Amino acid sequence: MSQTEKIQPVNPEQLKFKDRMDTDGIREIVIIGNEREGGCPFNCVGCGVHDKARLASAEANKPSIEESVNNLNTKIANNQSEYENAGYHICVYNEGNVTNKEELSRDNLWGILRGLSTLRPAPKYVSLNSRGTFIDQELLGQIKDLNLDFDINFILGVESLSSVRSEIYGKKGMEKELETIFTKLKAENEKTDHKIEFGMDTGFVFLPEFYLEEGEKRGDSQKIINGFVNDVGGFIEKYVGQGVPIRINLHPYYKITNLPFEDSSGVLSEFMRGVAQLLEKIQIINEKAKTESDKTTIFIGLQGGGYGTDEWNQAIEPWKTLIEKVNSLKVSDNEERRKIIEEINAI
Repeated sequence: MSQTEKIQPVNPEQLKFKDRMDTDGIREIVIIGNEREGGCPFNCVGCGVHDKARLASAEANKPSIEESVNNLNTKIANNQSEYENAGYHICVYNEGNVTNKEELSRDNLWGILRGLSTLRPAPKYVSLNSRGTFIDQELLGQIKDLNLDFDINFILGVESLSSVRSEIYGKKGMEKELETIFTKLKAENEKTDHKIEFGMDTGFVFLPEFYLEEGEKRGDSQKIINGFVNDVGGFIEKYVGQGVPIRINLHPYYKITNLPFEDSSGVLSEFMRGVAQLLEKIQIINEKAKTESDKTTIFIGLQGGGYGTDEWNQAIEPWKTLIEKVNSLKVSDNEERRKIIEEINAI
């Protein structure tokens, strides 16, 4: 009996993703087991799942998937008006790469998507955790053939595109990976027969050492802000508004055991100053955008367990209301975005 046949898939109720609202309404999470022997083939530094992946055979995963969809269907049915009014989207994780055939069989991936397509109201889109190497024309074509009632986004942990220190998170070559996946998604979205739209959920980590020379101290606040804005802002200028819907998640760095860096709680003000500049870039793009799909927003994630320290609680407090305002911004809230930028800069 193989390792994956012995271990049962994770129970969705055991997961500790906190409920959240963002520009697209309620975020829901679906998590199933990883079907590859040993789990995810990558060993990215700072990854929270590589050594904790819950493994399951394809056979064991199938009923777990059905249960997850049924649980979500019940939750929506019991809160029908809330989901209709706010809208919602769904993230699918398997503590690895949902689009890797070895980690999740195609039959089970199709089962998840078909199951989610029965939900009413339908989600705005479903996001699949992935790496660019597993996204190809065959997969995109097969997804389109499912005739889903929602769009598909691919979740990519970019972490940083900083040329100085991006290797910290083991994401060398991420720029090329992004270019490749963006080109594929854009080509599919431009086809006249496209039934759904493909997009990206991109995550960045704010770690000052991304923007400093090796061994350099954090004393130069402006250098940190400039590095952060050039990093994420360069991504925004290159990819947003180019025919692929994009959502951007920003996560200040919290202490990770195998990385020799202080957390970012002491430089949260620098982070927020950078956020103000990124909002200005987004404002320009959104005002010029011809379609809603070409507009974007950012979400500041401070919900993980690593943010529960006294240092983080103190650092977040002065910014808490503004962070909530940033996270609730709709893509077309241009006037409100201007006000938030002014409020951030006034502190």
